[in-house]
Amino acid sequence: MNAVYTLPFRAGSGAVGDQLTQSVVARRGVCKQLPASATAVGKALLAQLSDGQVRELYARPSSELRALTPASLTTMDALLADLRQARLRGYTIEDGETVAGRCCVAVAFPVNGPDADSVAISVSTDHARFQQVHEEFASLLLEAKRLHSAEVTSRHQLGDSSRADIAVGRAVGSLYA
Repeated sequence: MNAVYTLPFRAGSGAVGDQLTQSVVARRGVCKQLPASATAVGKALLAQLSDGQVRELYARPSSELRALTPASLTTMDALLADLRQARLRGYTIEDGETVAGRCCVAVAFPVNGPDADSVAISVSTDHARFQQVHEEFASLLLEAKRLHSAEVTSRHQLGDSSRADIAVGRAVGSLYA
């Protein structure tokens, strides 16, 4: 495993509004912006939106489906098909779409309940290793999501509205073990 990233994502009221302007770009490293459509983290966040919301988001003049590699998704139909698959399996995959030979798997979930801002966590590696371990990575990330949701639910039942970052931290920490 070579990286774990997070990207803030604002919850909306169902309509794509100004608060989602930055969600088309994933940040990786210091001051580096990447198209959300080319990253597992970005696609995990986009997969939480409806197809109509994604279309609306990319209809803005400042938004485009930009190719970083020959594997990058450059049409709306390709992006929406990829997001539909991600919604069914519960996680997104990036296979050489940002950097040739690099692959990533990611999940997104609300930080503090279903109407809260969202985050995405991911694990990346080289293509050869990814073919062997991506299902294990996806399983671990889905477990982190499950633990986080359980923690949020438990805290809400107890009247504790604090963030549930500890559950995510423990689950992500297990990726390093």
